[in-house]
Amino acid sequence: MLPDISLVAKKLNLVIKHENESEVICNCPVCGEQKGHMCIDKQKNVWHCPRCDAGGGVYGLIEQTYNISHAEALQLVRHMNFEDLPKRIVHEKTSAAECELAPLKTRDQTYRAMLDLLYLKQCHRNDLKRRGLSEAAIKSLSFKSTMDKYNSEIPGMLISSGNILAGVPGFFKKYGKWRMYCPISGYFIPYIENGLIAGLQIRNDNPDGKRRYRWFTSARFPFGTKMQNCIHEISFPSCPDAVCLTEGALKADVASYLHYKLTGKKLGFVAVPGVNSTKAFKTELKRLKQLGVTEIIEAFDMDKAGNYSVPVKPEVESARQKIRNLILAYGFEYQSATWSAGKGIDDFLLEKMLKRRLAS
Repeated sequence: MLPDISLVAKKLNLVIKHENESEVICNCPVCGEQKGHMCIDKQKNVWHCPRCDAGGGVYGLIEQTYNISHAEALQLVRHMNFEDLPKRIVHEKTSAAECELAPLKTRDQTYRAMLDLLYLKQCHRNDLKRRGLSEAAIKSLSFKSTMDKYNSEIPGMLISSGNILAGVPGFFKKYGKWRMYCPISGYFIPYIENGLIAGLQIRNDNPDGKRRYRWFTSARFPFGTKMQNCIHEISFPSCPDAVCLTEGALKADVASYLHYKLTGKKLGFVAVPGVNSTKAFKTELKRLKQLGVTEIIEAFDMDKAGNYSVPVKPEVESARQKIRNLILAYGFEYQSATWSAGKGIDDFLLEKMLKRRLAS
């Protein structure tokens, strides 16, 4: 018979925040959070942390706390000798077992090899075509659909072909085996810096009130790596005088493609992951200065000012002002692009493309 899971939690020296007859609330030993997100259900003898989605029964609690095998956990439960457990890794607010971020070239090589092993589902291909991308553009931009939530087959294939997983966000190591973590269904969107894949975002198929775009990350997992906000660059000419600034790599990819189709000219696009991502943008401004860029055309969504399609969002306008001040402070010329209908620059350009087709 299994012991009471609340007793096991106490034997494991978990930090208990609150306890009553039905449940125990404590810090999660898996992700290392410090605010008491983990809940132990005494009646069902199970536990779950909504922050990292770890959970299970008595065995799972021991296995994931100490990163040991099921056989070892079974032996410990059988003998009820929890004092003999190995010394538990002390978690800081971010996991002490995490890897440092790998160099850009390493991430690029691993991500490209990973994307080569994946495919794009028809529903995702249809979504990208709806945005105005051609089959050739979809292929060249390396969009691929996500796999299972936890996958060890692909990491094994990557390692066997000579790729490095340590320090690459999205991968972690458990029980001596590398795995990848994809908590949501969707498709990968590469973020390109200086021609190399710096990171991946996942476009969520079913956000249900949650974020539509999430980083491919393995933060808080053993030997996992946190993804840092990065900048996306697309269609950069060799000596660009001006670049267009927008929000989100997918929007920049689509807008860049449609702009070229409409004008026959390449316009470099820079995308920040969010309108408040000023830290990463400061580094990009220095790089743009070195490339000889003199003008930045800001093309954030029209909820910065409002139009026929969307109302004004004061928080977006406030973020735009901060970006504007930053651009001017670095000595660039600044323009703000606006349009009368459509939320994003990609929507505006797609409408122009469709009108051209109808007129021809």
